[in-house]
Amino acid sequence: MDIIRIGNVSSVDPDTGMVSVVYHDRDEETTGYMPYFSPAEEFIPPNVDDMVLVAHLSNGTTRGVVIGKFWNKANVPPNPEVTWSKQIADDAFMKYDGHTMVINAPRILLQCDGAIIDVKDLVGD
Repeated sequence: MDIIRIGNVSSVDPDTGMVSVVYHDRDEETTGYMPYFSPAEEFIPPNVDDMVLVAHLSNGTTRGVVIGKFWNKANVPPNPEVTWSKQIADDAFMKYDGHTMVINAPRILLQCDGAIIDVKDLVGD
C-alpha cells in the first residue's frame, strides 16, 4: 500500500477547505474529499488539476491529508529570482528580493479601525 502518493486535484470544496484527488496511474481512481493542509492557518485552495502530495493513513486510500502542491520541472516557481514570493491569484502576488517588497494586485486597500486608504488614490490613474 502507498502511504505517500502524488495525484492531481479533481475537485475543491471551498466551504470546507477539502479536496478530492485523482490518481491517473490507478485507472483514474478518485478519492473522496480529504482535508487540505494549511500551514499558519492560511487558506489557499489548490486549483483543479494541480499536482499534489497526499499522505494517506495506514487504513487505505479513503482517509488522508492533502499536504499540498510542490515545485518540479512541470510546475516551476513563478519568481525564482526572488528571496520570497507568494502567488495569491493569477493577477495578485507579493515578492521580496532582499531589498524591496512588491505587492501587486488589481486594487490594493490598506485598512484599519475605520480608515481605508486606496493605493490608487495615492498615485492617480
